[in-house]
Amino acid sequence: AKKLAQASSLDYALMSGGDVGPLGVHGVTALHSLFRWAHSSERGVLIFIDEAEAFLASRDKARLTEHMRNALNAFLYHTGTPGNSFVIVLATNRPEDLDEAVLDRIDDAVEIGLPGLSHRLLLAEMYFNKYLRRSYPKSFFSRIISSCRLGTKYKTITISDDAVAQLETIANLTDGFSAREIEKLMVAVQSAAFGTPNQFLDASTLLAILERKRQEHHRKVDLISRQNSLQNAKQLQETDNIEKKIMRKLQQHIIHGDRQSSDPVDAIDLPEDVPEFVQNATIIRSSPPRATAVHATIIPPTEDEIHVADAIIIN
Repeated sequence: AKKLAQASSLDYALMSGGDVGPLGVHGVTALHSLFRWAHSSERGVLIFIDEAEAFLASRDKARLTEHMRNALNAFLYHTGTPGNSFVIVLATNRPEDLDEAVLDRIDDAVEIGLPGLSHRLLLAEMYFNKYLRRSYPKSFFSRIISSCRLGTKYKTITISDDAVAQLETIANLTDGFSAREIEKLMVAVQSAAFGTPNQFLDASTLLAILERKRQEHHRKVDLISRQNSLQNAKQLQETDNIEKKIMRKLQQHIIHGDRQSSDPVDAIDLPEDVPEFVQNATIIRSSPPRATAVHATIIPPTEDEIHVADAIIIN
C-alpha cells in the first residue's frame, strides 16, 4: 500500500477488515471520519483494506451483526458514485465472500498467484539476507545499544558456503509455497541456527528445516482438501434431502390429494441453484429466478399407474 501510494503521490490509510467489528456501534462513525478526511485531502487518499471479506462480506451469505451491516452500508454509501478524492484497494483471499454491491464497485481485479520458480528464488535470497545475513545491526554502536537492550551479548550467525549454495535448491523444492511460507521457512532456519552452540548454519541444518516445512505445507494442503471435501459432501447431502422432500410432497399430492394431479403442491423453500433433482422432470425457471416449476412423472410404490404432477418451488 505504501509503494502504491508513493508511486501515485497519494496519502494513504491502512486498515484491516477485522478492525471494524470490534468498533461495534462506533464503526459507522469511524468510517464517516475516514471518508471525510479522504475528501479533504489535497493530494487524494489511497485506502488499503486488507482481509476485506471480514468487513465487506456478502449480506446474503454471512451472518452479519447489525453493527457490521450498518458499517457495510456506510461503506457502500461513500463508494456509490465515481470520484477523484480517494482510491480503494481491497485485498482478500476469498473474493467469493464479498458482497455483490462491493464487487459491482470494483473497477479492476488483479489476481496475485503463488510465486513461480524465479520469484521463489528472489524471495529465498531476500529473506535469507534479512533473517540470516542481516539478522544483527551493522554498526558497532547499534550492536552496543542492542546488547544493552537484550541484557546479553548480541549473537551473530556464521554461515557456511554450502548453506548459501542451497538457495536454488530451496526455490526448486518450494513449489506451491506462498511468499509468507518462504519467509517462515527462513525464520525457522534462523531459530535453528541460533539454537546451535556456536550459532552456526550449514547445509544439512538448512535442508532439514526445509524438509520439515515441506511436510507442514503438504499437511496443510491435505487439510484444506479434506475441508473442501467435507463441505461438498454436506452440500450434496442437503441437496439429496431437498430432493427426497420434494418427491415425498409430489407423491403425497398424487396419492392422498383430492385435487387434480395438474394442480400445484405446497410451496417448498429451495436455494436459487435448483438442480434437476426429479427423474423424467422438466424444470422451468421464472425470470427473475424467484420460482421454479417442476413437471415430473412419479410412479407411486403402491400403484402401477404412472402419474404426472406439478410443483412450484420458491427459491
